[in-house]
Amino acid sequence: MLNFDEVFSNKPASRAPREEVKEVKIDNDISTRRVSVEDKKIINCKADVNQLVPFKYKWAWEKYLAGCANHWMPQEVNMNRDIALWKDPNGLTEDERHIIKRNLGFFTTADSLAANNIVLGTYRHISNPECRQYLLRQAFEEAIHTHAYQYIVESLGLD
Repeated sequence: MLNFDEVFSNKPASRAPREEVKEVKIDNDISTRRVSVEDKKIINCKADVNQLVPFKYKWAWEKYLAGCANHWMPQEVNMNRDIALWKDPNGLTEDERHIIKRNLGFFTTADSLAANNIVLGTYRHISNPECRQYLLRQAFEEAIHTHAYQYIVESLGLD
């Protein structure tokens, strides 16, 4: 327990003798030179993973940009007709309702697993920055899918 009544002295504590410090040479060349495209491998890249350009794998950057151009969010989807159909006692058969519930349960879990696999299983092995950027976009798209299933479940009043 802390004791705030304790008196402290300003006398410096005795120190253990210092060990001899060895000089370490740092290769500054690798961190200050321009990254060569040839150094940017997908796996075990020797280049700085934070330096995006120059691109070695332009396809990865193009896929990233295409994913960004195709961006959407679940709330942008109007669910009014789906909600009306779901609430209508004659709108869907019990088998159709069962299939919808099963598919929502399956895809919610599957897309969550896909996103986790990208982030936790694959990303750490990829060292090329443009490929990493694309993987992050893919993971975000899987998160959007999971969000969309939650939005459907909430809109239809399911648990």
